[in-house]
Amino acid sequence: MNLLTPANRQDYRRRILLDLTVLLLALGVLWAGMGFPLPQSLRFHAMERRRLLESSQVVLETKLISGRHVTVGITDDHIHAAATT
Repeated sequence: MNLLTPANRQDYRRRILLDLTVLLLALGVLWAGMGFPLPQSLRFHAMERRRLLESSQVVLETKLISGRHVTVGITDDHIHAAATT
């Protein structure tokens, strides 16, 4: 007799949903604790929108020796580069 095992399928589903909810809440707390960081390409496109530039295609995401993250994007006639740290 194992008291920790759910009795039927509905209990299993309920337990899985509860576990997924707890996992998502924990991930949300960790993400909030890190300051809600975005991927480099999303930060880069947000910078473009703030400066009213046309959206570019990201061709390079790299980290320089100095520790700064740099993203480079291109359009038909322009090159956009920004430090996304």
